[in-house]
Amino acid sequence: MAGRSTQQWSARSVPALRRELVQAYQDRADRIRHLIPRGGAVAPHLVPGGWDAVERDEQSVFELRGIDLFWVTGDMGRLALDASLDVPEFDPAEIPVQAGLIVFQDPMPALQTQPLAVWEGKQVVDWQGDARVWALSWHPRAGGLAVTAYTRLHELPGPLLPGTDLQPVLFLVATRRAVFSDYSELRTDQGTPVDTRALGVFALLASATVMMMTPTLAERRTLDARSGRAPHPERTRPSDLVSTIDLRPLRHVHTPDDQAGAGREYTHRWIVRGHWTHQPYGPGNSLRKLLYREPYIKGPEDGPLILSEKVMVWRR
Repeated sequence: MAGRSTQQWSARSVPALRRELVQAYQDRADRIRHLIPRGGAVAPHLVPGGWDAVERDEQSVFELRGIDLFWVTGDMGRLALDASLDVPEFDPAEIPVQAGLIVFQDPMPALQTQPLAVWEGKQVVDWQGDARVWALSWHPRAGGLAVTAYTRLHELPGPLLPGTDLQPVLFLVATRRAVFSDYSELRTDQGTPVDTRALGVFALLASATVMMMTPTLAERRTLDARSGRAPHPERTRPSDLVSTIDLRPLRHVHTPDDQAGAGREYTHRWIVRGHWTHQPYGPGNSLRKLLYREPYIKGPEDGPLILSEKVMVWRR
């Protein structure tokens, strides 16, 4: 699976993708550790980052092993991307799943990667460019939230992380509550500031996780990736569990031909876009919870459904 394949993935692919990603991080950490002299110093051109690189890779191994796995269908991914364009300010603590790996059936738009050291043949070269996003992982870190965006190997001139089809191309850490209105604390995993366009990755994560946990909008099923069936209480390993997230059929709100006597007649159906809200809850309604009100279909029931063409972009 770790070659330069362009074959389609499925929900059953996700646990194997996680396993090869974990193994690739561990292999690189072991390789760097072997190259570092006993005194601890190392030539930067041989092992960029030295012991810091080992620590980062081993932290990734630890974090990825224990996270929940999700497979998001094409329809659900497109709706999450559309909703991410105007997701309001949010606290990373509002994300309803503490840590996870989402793999998308269809890729999200291309974004500019961080400067990467990729392998071209037997040489490591510096590269930065555009690559489509195929997966996101996230986990708590330093009082905030760390997010990694992944592309597929065939999107790059060579592997950044040999041995895995999922290639980590953007690493972000938000340590403040105000992710969008105050992004001064947004950093890469090495502590450097990032371009504000990377806020789109946080917006997509907030959108996708809130929406997939909304039962009126998303249909969520858990399966054993080895069999493709419902988990068996005795034979299913926790590491083989994956949740598939699909979009439920949109509800239809009937619109009579005559609107309040105005003589307006509708001959077609259309989709009313969903919207975000902060719902009050808790003592005296003093707390707020980020919710997404699902889209719906409006118009006469026998009219044709008119769909507007959408262009997938990153924007904040």
